[in-house]
This record gives sequence, C-alpha cells and structure tokens, in this order.
Amino acid sequence: MQKINTITLAIALACSLPSIAQESLADQSNSNEVKKNDTALEVISVTATKRKTRLMETPVAITALTSAQLKQSGVNNIRDIANLVPGLGISTATDQSAPVISMRGVRSTNITELGDPAVGVHLDGIYSPRMQGALALMYDVERIEALRGPQGTLFGRNSTVGSINVISAKPDFTDDYGSVTLEAGKYNTRSAEGFYNFSVSDDFAVRIAAKGLKRDSYLEGYYDPNQYDTRRLSDAVLNTDVISQDSYQNIGSTLTQRENWWIDAAGTNPESQQVRALTEADKSDFYNSANEYSFRVSTLWSPLDGNFTNHTVFQKYVNDSGNNVDLVNCDKLRGRPTEYGGDCSNFLPSDNAYQAVVNVPGELKLDITYLRNTLNYALTDDLDLVWLVGFEDMERSSKQDSEAV
Repeated sequence: MQKINTITLAIALACSLPSIAQESLADQSNSNEVKKNDTALEVISVTATKRKTRLMETPVAITALTSAQLKQSGVNNIRDIANLVPGLGISTATDQSAPVISMRGVRSTNITELGDPAVGVHLDGIYSPRMQGALALMYDVERIEALRGPQGTLFGRNSTVGSINVISAKPDFTDDYGSVTLEAGKYNTRSAEGFYNFSVSDDFAVRIAAKGLKRDSYLEGYYDPNQYDTRRLSDAVLNTDVISQDSYQNIGSTLTQRENWWIDAAGTNPESQQVRALTEADKSDFYNSANEYSFRVSTLWSPLDGNFTNHTVFQKYVNDSGNNVDLVNCDKLRGRPTEYGGDCSNFLPSDNAYQAVVNVPGELKLDITYLRNTLNYALTDDLDLVWLVGFEDMERSSKQDSEAV
C-alpha cells in the first residue's frame, strides 16, 4: 500500500505581446461574411502556451478534444484517448496499476516514485505527479489538450516528449442549469454522470459534477485451484473433488500445463494422475472489471469586472475494481505445432484471446483527493499574474497475477 501527498506550487507572469496587422477592405468584408455564416468553423481556444490563444494560431503540435468529441468516443479516462491523438500510445503496467504513456515512440517505463514520465499529465494546468492519477474518471470536461514534442520549457522535465492537460468545465455566472446522463451497455455496464451549475451572483458561481461506472469483466476467467485465497473456489474443489485424466475435457490434452497445478498423485503411473478442476470466475469482480466513482465541486469568483478570477476545485476519486492482467496473444500462437507448445487450446480452456487462468484474485484500490486553485490577475492589458497551487493525496493498494496465463 502506498500513500503519497504532493503539493504543487507555481507562480508565473504571462505576457501576451500585442500584434499589429493590417487588413484590406476585401479582407474585412470576407471576415464579416464568415461571422454571418452559420456553417463557419468553430473557433477553439487553448492554453498550451500558458495563455489563451486560438488553436489555429498556436505554434505547437497540439490536438484539442472538445467535450462533445469525448462523449461521442465514450472516453472514461486518459487511456481512452490513445486512438484520438496522433502519435499517442497508452499501455498499462500491471505491476504498478498505472498507464504508461508514449508519444512519438518515446516513453518512460519507470513509473515508480523514483522515475519521471516522458509525457506529463496536468489537471487544470496543475501537474499530477503519480501516473495512477491519470486513471481518474473524466467527466464534465471542457476539453483535453495533447501537446506533442518537448514541452520542458513550459511544463518541466516530466514532459520530455509531450504533455496532456485535462481542463474541467468552469462554473458559469449566467444561469442555473444542469444535466444527467444514464448509460447501459454490454458486460452489464452501468454509468451515471451529471452536473449542476449554481449562479450565486454576478461574480460568484458553484458547479457540482459526479460520475459513477460499473462494468463486469469481458474476460473468460478461471481460478487455478492451487491459490492461497480459497474464497473464490467452487465447493467441488474445496471438497477435494477431482477429475480423472480420461474425463477431463475442459483444458485440452495436457493436464500439467503449469508448475503450480494441484496434482494428486494417485499412483506412480502418470496416466492415473488426477487434477482438480478450474473454477470459473465471477465476471462482476474478475480482472478488467470496473467499479469506480468520482465527484467534483468547483467555485469561480471574478470581481473587479473580470480582471481578477479565482478558480478552486475539490475532487474525490475512488476505484475498487478487479485490476488488469496480462493476456496471452492467442492470435499469434494459433497454428503453432504441438512440439513447440501448441496454441492456446493446448494449455488454456479454449482458443480465446480474451481469457485468463489466475491463482491471485485481482484487486485495485485507489483513493485520490485533489485540491487545485488557480488565481489570475490582469495587471495590464498585456501582463497577467498567475498563481497555481495543487494538493494531491493518494492511497493505493493492488493485487495481480503476473504469470500471463
């Protein structure tokens, strides 16, 4: 079990140099026509350079994903955006229960407290020091900015090849409104998400958002009878019921596939050996299941005609799922000769790429508390004073089977 407290503090002066441009009368006319055209492209603003700029005018290789795009793609956490950003790859290190993020083919596999990631993850512009924090549910998000290329100048040494910034939706002064979304899907998936915006006054607003997700495992799972935790074994196994070699048809022709199989030597003849049966796993708490929830309370205060803004976020995330497990690639093994070990059907219950035989029940417990504060004061039209402070407290414990069978 690990408990980590992290405080991040940054103070910066954001300068936006004025630009002078000349437009001809024809250009002005074209610009006015575009403004009147309802089918014109939406102007997307980003903060990739520590100040608000238009996406098309930002000199950085950046992909901006809006809230609508995230919902359309069914994004639940950082891992789900891997196919939406060019050059981005995200895998999972089961030993640390953390995502390994690579960009443009470069990554860091040292995801312990002693290592630095190659791609930094930021929440509302504040660095999240532990990669497990990237697993937190994403909901009520304004946009995600994925920057490709070295970002050390603006985001520090933990952004060697890129940076990902998740920007939550800010409270709104204009009105009180909210939304609730319920979803159901395969593998007994149930998801609930919602938010409500309170406009307290013309310069103060509160926004409350939450999300919960439950899903059964999509794996064909079995428990090895020779495991230390007997709670998930069937009654037949606990009552020392055994199956003879001739009648054992569930796992192919070889009974002694793994060294830790429970072999009952009923005689000296190997043909007379008997083996305990596998116990089929309950999908509700097996590996790759999901049971997580999160809520966020954010406030926005903007007196002085908008020259001063104070954005504060408190967020809680809890994960109590079945963890992840490495799988055998049955597709690549299919057709391999028996003398070289055969394919999955020779040492697993079936020739299914999405199956696992384990002797350690999976468990992932994450409890993360976030507190973030962003203060922005406009000193002049071209100079802003920015204050960023963040606190993150994480408790983590996990169990996983690492035999990849």
